[in-house]
Amino acid sequence: MYNIIILNHFYGHPALEDECSNKQRYAKLLKLIDIVHKDNTIFLENDTWKKDRKLADIKDISLIRGQKWIEYNDEQSIDEILQNIYKIYNIEINSNNSYIILGGTNTAGCLLRTAKIAAKNWLRKNYDVQFCLSICTDYEMDALSTVDKNQMATAILYTFLKDSNYIEKTDVVYDPRELKTYKIG
Repeated sequence: MYNIIILNHFYGHPALEDECSNKQRYAKLLKLIDIVHKDNTIFLENDTWKKDRKLADIKDISLIRGQKWIEYNDEQSIDEILQNIYKIYNIEINSNNSYIILGGTNTAGCLLRTAKIAAKNWLRKNYDVQFCLSICTDYEMDALSTVDKNQMATAILYTFLKDSNYIEKTDVVYDPRELKTYKIG
């Protein structure tokens, strides 16, 4: 089994979230990197790390540990990304051999519904999907505080999953240690 960890627009718009929440996301991402195994984990990220020194440093730590990273762009489809994984690492990812783990921004938007690599598109291809809320955030909600924005996004996430009959194929957790990840050894 493979862990496919998608960090979509991880940097986002930090000025629209409080400093404590931003720091928490990076700390939980470090924990995630610490608990997944290098032989069966692939991180997918767009070019966010190029403008985000913290994410670049976290990526460097992960690469030193031997973990795999692939950069994608917002125009690429899931199939194109999977072909890229095969081309670069000679690993064939399918719905029977992988967990899709989502983090980044915006929880109710790009991560759930609007991006080409959004959860709804993985779910339509019959993949099991997990959201790790401690590495997700939602800047675009029309609330006054980070807490309200993230609560609204979580409510949208739940309603979408329930109304689309995807509850059985999706897990939503807070702490990376709660994720269903395949561990080697």
